[in-house]
This record gives sequence, C-alpha cells and structure tokens, in this order.
Amino acid sequence: MTDQVAKAYWETLAARYRDSQLSLAAEQGANLAALRRGLGKPAGSVPEMWRFYTTLRDEPSQEPHPRLVAEHATLTVFGLHQQGQDKPMHRAGVHLGRAMSVLRNASIKQGGGEDAAASLDRRFAAAATALSMNEAVEHIRRLVTLLRREGQPLDYTALCTSLRWWHDPQSRARTRRHWASGYFTTQKPGDDPGARVQPSASGKNSNSQSI
Repeated sequence: MTDQVAKAYWETLAARYRDSQLSLAAEQGANLAALRRGLGKPAGSVPEMWRFYTTLRDEPSQEPHPRLVAEHATLTVFGLHQQGQDKPMHRAGVHLGRAMSVLRNASIKQGGGEDAAASLDRRFAAAATALSMNEAVEHIRRLVTLLRREGQPLDYTALCTSLRWWHDPQSRARTRRHWASGYFTTQKPGDDPGARVQPSASGKNSNSQSI
C-alpha cells in the first residue's frame, strides 16, 4: 500500500509499457536524467524534478513532508535503476530482499561461491540496518547499481512506503524482517515474479523476464 493518491512516476511508466509493450528507450533521455540530478539533493530543491512529484506541497516555511522526502529519494534511485533499460524496473511484489536474493542465488550458481554471496550479504545488511533514511538510501543506491547491471526489477512503491516510515523504529524493524525473509529464501523456478539472472551458454549473465 502506498501513501500517494496519484500514481507515482515509476508506476505510470510501468503501466505504459504494459499497455503498449513498447520499448522504453525514449525514457532514457531528459526524464531519467532529471531524476538522477536529485541524487544527494534535498527534496524539492531540483526544479527539473518538480513535475514528477505527487506529494509536492506549498509549505515554504516548513521542512519537507516525510512523504515528499521518501518520494524524492525513491525517484532518484529509480532514475538510476531505469537508466539504459528498455523494460520497466518497477515490478510490484518484488521487494528489496527478493530482488537481491535473485542476485545472491545466481552468483553462487555461476561460480561466485560463498565469497560472492558473503559480499552481497554485507551490502544488503548495511542497507537493512541503517538507522537514518539518508544512510539507507545511500546503501540502496549501491544495491540498485547491481540490480541494474542484471536487469532485475524492484517494487518501488513498496520501497517508497518503507522509506516514508524509516524514522519509526517499529516500522523499520518490520521492513528489515520482511526484506530478510525474502533475501535468505532459496528461489525455485517460478517463485520470483521479477527478472532472473541465468547463466548463458557463454557463461555471461542472461536475463529473462515474465510480465
């Protein structure tokens, strides 16, 4: 469930692809570049991003609303994830733990072994145990670069909601448990609704995706 009334940009983009089955190559230009300009910047401070917000409020004398801060962070990470992809990287139901578990299991199957898995474990744990939202977003940003490399989608609506309540210890703990339950589950054929990383005949990664 999301706090937003209007559809978020990542949802609109995914729906447009689903309805038309067209390549999203046209989105690789100004729109995604505008989102990436917001990386590390305060919410609402990048004019190019204003049209992508659903939660922008006219409260110049107050701190940005937590919903706006969470949406800003999610938009910027999505802009990074979607870059160079011709299919939407937002996929409902694929929370961060499940998305990263695909990479973890694939790295083991493709010969990376326990060392590769342990490296992912440390990166994932750093994101899940971050105390501040800014710290969490920094770690998630690094994880998303790995997901982008393999064409693995992520549920950005769920991510946005998690970040919205990151300041609350109980909500943060629930999110941590939810992510961990998906991350340490061994995936079986057909289990994960997102794209998979599979070894190709050449030994390189080959992505398959079901809509």
